[in-house]
Amino acid sequence: MLLLVLALEAAMPALQASRPPTLLAEVRAAIAAHQLARAESLVEARRRDRGNTPEVIEAVSWLARGAQAEGQADRAEQIASEALGLATTALGPRGATITVPITLTNAGSLT
Repeated sequence: MLLLVLALEAAMPALQASRPPTLLAEVRAAIAAHQLARAESLVEARRRDRGNTPEVIEAVSWLARGAQAEGQADRAEQIASEALGLATTALGPRGATITVPITLTNAGSLT
């Protein structure tokens, strides 16, 4: 029994292998490092590969926040509008009633 417990403890690091970072984690890290262009590249690459998934739409809203943090208010507004459009489209008929979209919560608290 002790041997089994020791074997399981030895195997735990392999079983707990870290997952690759999510798109949102990578985008937020790039924004925190003041690498907005890198963040935009990450989002565009994922968008090409998988389309406008909910994760991509949320990442676009983070791009708006990053642009605002970099003092690019006009760019931030443009990106936030894009995120709103993507969210509205993704929601279909339900999206027509959005007044304060959840995906833009990040971009909406920019000031």
